[in-house]
Amino acid sequence: MRKCIIVLFLAIVLLLCVSCITAYLIPVSKPQTIDNPFRYEQSNYIELDEMSIHYRIFRSNNGQVRGKLLLIHGFGGSTASFENLFEPLVSEGYLVLAVDLPEFGYSMRSDAIDHSQEARATLLWKLIETIDQDKTMKWHLMGHSIGGAVVATMALQRPERYLSLILVDPAFTVDNRSVFFPVWFAPAVRWVQVYIEHILSRESKVAKLLEDGFKRKPTEEEVLRYLEPLKIPGTARGAKAIVKTSTDVSIRQLQGIYKPVLAIWGALDDWTPASISEALVQSVSQVDIVVIEEAGHFPFETHPEQTLDAILHHLAIFDDE
Repeated sequence: MRKCIIVLFLAIVLLLCVSCITAYLIPVSKPQTIDNPFRYEQSNYIELDEMSIHYRIFRSNNGQVRGKLLLIHGFGGSTASFENLFEPLVSEGYLVLAVDLPEFGYSMRSDAIDHSQEARATLLWKLIETIDQDKTMKWHLMGHSIGGAVVATMALQRPERYLSLILVDPAFTVDNRSVFFPVWFAPAVRWVQVYIEHILSRESKVAKLLEDGFKRKPTEEEVLRYLEPLKIPGTARGAKAIVKTSTDVSIRQLQGIYKPVLAIWGALDDWTPASISEALVQSVSQVDIVVIEEAGHFPFETHPEQTLDAILHHLAIFDDE
């Protein structure tokens, strides 16, 4: 019996060693110059903290600004996630700024980026302070999924610079719980990089993930919007910094937010379920909850009209400010 246990132990050790070595035998691309950096007509870049950040600005042709809205995507998203919202918001007179977070979309790839929500929020305020020509008008901050945690942190950092928060299926932790990952075990991190480079970046995999998030089959165009940034060299390598430096935002932290909050949820979202809204109501003094039936984690993609109605109704409250 003892001999069998020893043999089993040695077999497990050998298997782990082979797995660790194999992870480094599978190539992972290094960051390179992006082939098509100005992917969109509105594409702009800014250098902040030695990082190249991609952003897009949408303005009305008459020069009148009814309000200013910052849009921040979720994990794996980009400015293109909000493609259905840009034109309708601008037609209503709003200036819209959409930003690709570092490592996502067409922003810089690196394995040395700080992905904590504090660092992201600080970076975005720097971007706004640099490009904002009218600092007398405050911003509405909108974030999807993990982007909701980013804009909530922005609100806590600079309460004097924003008017309201719009959270779309936001990713907050409840009771300070977070997912454990052995960031200290380098081969495990390497396997994450390999998975992103060789599996997650497949068109079929992206389509399957979006179908789960959309609660319907995505169109080919929708798949490409999420697939193209994943194909940029160096994207997978940046996962090392993400797993080591990213942080969560607990709903309890939102108790410091006293300005109006609109929270939009897809009723069928099982990634960040609408049940989180109950804890949100307990933590935030001024919050309106809008639940969109039949929508999943991406209501602005699958139900843009209903999402826009909720956003515009919320923004109209501030017309006299």
